[in-house]
Amino acid sequence: VLSVPANGFLYADGGAVKGTLQLVVKEALDAASIIKAGLSTVSGDRPLETGGMFFIDARQGDQILKINQANAISAAIPSDTIKPGMMLFAGERTVKGDIDWRNPTQIRNSLVTVDMHKLNFYPPGYLDSLKEWGSNISDKKFTDSLYFSFAELFQTPETDSRNLTVGGQVQADTLRTDSSYERKPYYQGDAIYFDHCAINPASVKAFWHDKFQHTFIATRQFEERMKYIHLSGDQEILDLYINNLDKDLSYVDSLVVNSVKREALYPLVPKFQEFAGRRDGNVTGGGKSAAKLAEYFRNKTALFTEQISKAQREFWTQQASLDETFFQRQSEYIQDSIKRMNKNFQQEYELNLKEARRQLDMKFYTVSITTTGWKNVDRYVEESVRTQTTLDYTDPQTGKKAVIRYEPVSFGIEDAASFDRLSVYLIPDQLSSYIKLNASNAGYSGKLNELMKYNLAVVGYKNDNPFFYSMKNVSSQHYAGIKLSLISERNLIQQLNMLASGAQAKDIGKEQDFLRFEIKDKRRQDDKRDRILVSKRIFRLIFAACLPEIDSATK
Repeated sequence: VLSVPANGFLYADGGAVKGTLQLVVKEALDAASIIKAGLSTVSGDRPLETGGMFFIDARQGDQILKINQANAISAAIPSDTIKPGMMLFAGERTVKGDIDWRNPTQIRNSLVTVDMHKLNFYPPGYLDSLKEWGSNISDKKFTDSLYFSFAELFQTPETDSRNLTVGGQVQADTLRTDSSYERKPYYQGDAIYFDHCAINPASVKAFWHDKFQHTFIATRQFEERMKYIHLSGDQEILDLYINNLDKDLSYVDSLVVNSVKREALYPLVPKFQEFAGRRDGNVTGGGKSAAKLAEYFRNKTALFTEQISKAQREFWTQQASLDETFFQRQSEYIQDSIKRMNKNFQQEYELNLKEARRQLDMKFYTVSITTTGWKNVDRYVEESVRTQTTLDYTDPQTGKKAVIRYEPVSFGIEDAASFDRLSVYLIPDQLSSYIKLNASNAGYSGKLNELMKYNLAVVGYKNDNPFFYSMKNVSSQHYAGIKLSLISERNLIQQLNMLASGAQAKDIGKEQDFLRFEIKDKRRQDDKRDRILVSKRIFRLIFAACLPEIDSATK
């Protein structure tokens, strides 16, 4: 592909060509084309490895035109691989009519920008890992947010002495990245510091911006280099590229090669030598405002680091506060449940004891030795209530019997697993609160005391929407296929008030308030747990350059 600029040709006297001209272009890019055209691949007596040949001729009428050296033609020659050391030769005809390739010049590969936001500047394996873990990597807002959140860890010790954490979970101790420190782990008191373990995500955010669209940053060539910059974990290498936007990319590659002093980076040197050998140049106009862009980069890196760190601290502080709120409400709910069950037990015990005494014709307590009999009755009644089993007691002195039956009841709920929460309540007419049934293989089961009448209330929630079912005068049997119906919150309260006493309805409403809160908070807790899990995994990608030090220091 040839890019011919305006004013690209001159007359023999150096004047600019005006009007139309005839441009002839021929190419021989493969062996068959080269042989067919009778071209050679030698320079003098030395064989050449060709990457392709092309011919350009420009005329205006009978006048031969020449290329304006100040406004040269740009040629993009297709190649499967870029080979270092390739040069551009000019073809000259010999007296025999052959082409001899002479006057080699270094090839400067001009770069072409692509849409900045279609490039991948994340650490190697970042997107692949997220995809493997089930995340939606097409959501760039999510992938950016997750990666940039790690800028929180790039605080200098002067500004942040907190432990290095991910989602409140300690990974290693405080991370230091100030360039004035030795580029290796060092220890101070109980803290472990890691300097130059990774590229600050805030700095990636700073250059991954439209302001750099017309620089070599927005090229596939720099995208490839960024992978190895991440592997180096050395912010100074990235800084070399940002501070030399007006230079050829290959020149900056050579600066990187010459700047490496750390033994851990020696394995990466050959790769940057290879990059330098490609002779990649710059984009047209890429040097404009280079100094301002470098300053913008430095300022934005510092600003983003501060902003992201603040946002992360505020987020996790808020999460800690929400956790405390949840634990407090959960504790209150548990205490209320214990009080409710104890009160129910005491009321049912007194009801059964009164009935047992009636059946045994026991009118009063005495202080004689016969009080042992009364204690036996109390103990049997208490055991019967506690285990929800039938009381069948015979007084050893009078032979009279006391029988209070408990009969089983169970309920099968359609699509029970589809509800976020499902609560099944028995509402007895002799107790001041409800009885909540537990789930079992047979559905929801419980026992019915023959001394009481029961109503049934079933409340379920799907995505904050309430569903309801009710039944009066429950009897001992298995009720299958119970189907809940969608209901408004207002109608739910009305139905409960019709089905239960004021105190019972109030207790059910209070529990449902907590369960709704618990459903919503569970989503938050699940999201927090997922954040922590993914962050721990991503941590090892971002800080890959220091994993041996991190692993050894945290054992």
